[in-house]
Amino acid sequence: MVKKTKFHISNRLLYTLITIGIFVILGVGVYALVPGVAPNPGHLLLTDIAPPAGCGDNQFLQWIGPDWACSS
Repeated sequence: MVKKTKFHISNRLLYTLITIGIFVILGVGVYALVPGVAPNPGHLLLTDIAPPAGCGDNQFLQWIGPDWACSS
């Protein structure tokens, strides 16, 4: 027969752990969203991840070497 053990945690400890978790998540989010500064590891949203601006009609996005470019 297997003996079951019960795990008891007080409401105060549970709310404290939840609050600490929220602060950790917010801290990581704020660190990752500093404008103009890429976190390590990470990328700048508008320059490193965004497609190139100025692609015109009859052009398509193509990977050329280490960068994306608009090609005909």
